[in-house]
Amino acid sequence: MSVLTLSGIRGGVGTTSVAAMVGDALHIQDQSVLLVDADSSNMLRLLFNVPYHDSHGWFTAYSCEQDWTEHSFEVSPGLMLLPYGHSVAETAEETLPDPDAFWVRNIALLEKSFDWVVFDLPVGKYPLLRKHATFDLLLAAVDIGCHLHLHQVGLPLAARLLATQFNPSRQLSNDVLGDWQAKYSDALIPAIMHWDESVHESMALKSPATRAFPDSRAAQDSHSLAAWLQVHAAAGNR
Repeated sequence: MSVLTLSGIRGGVGTTSVAAMVGDALHIQDQSVLLVDADSSNMLRLLFNVPYHDSHGWFTAYSCEQDWTEHSFEVSPGLMLLPYGHSVAETAEETLPDPDAFWVRNIALLEKSFDWVVFDLPVGKYPLLRKHATFDLLLAAVDIGCHLHLHQVGLPLAARLLATQFNPSRQLSNDVLGDWQAKYSDALIPAIMHWDESVHESMALKSPATRAFPDSRAAQDSHSLAAWLQVHAAAGNR
């Protein structure tokens, strides 16, 4: 089993949308996948048409001492979704044991059930889980804000950089991406996520772009990323 963690260098870089799309792309490529929302904003479920009022989620179960494995949804055979949980769980988040340590302890329980576990992580959290992941992807939009922020904080050790929202029609985007390619070399994943309006439109349709717009650039990029991950996982590369 491979574990993929995705987190943004800041908010708004498309982490949740990319997590949904790459998880779905892996599934389309005949992999069994569990998508886990580890962000208390609980947004990942909305891309798979889970109702707003539904309170199911691993953290809801965790805080209420229920079996968290029973709070998942089957999106399709071989593709499962485990939401974070409703706001009732968020009030208890600071008083409960560390969710990061919870997942490091429990990830092995999923070993025989899935080929991939994909985590949508909040910015700057879950350092232990990220350390144990097969692939730890830091997402950064190809814009000057992320460019400056990345130069200030640096790329975490063992993390891979995934460029998102790349617009080749903008000279500044090309300049930023060129700098990243020179500075981060092998750490920059070659499967770049381009700017595509279908990502926003698919969210309005409560579906990842890989399902709502299968011929879109976003869907093509997601399949390229999924293929890259599988090749490197099979080769034992991180």
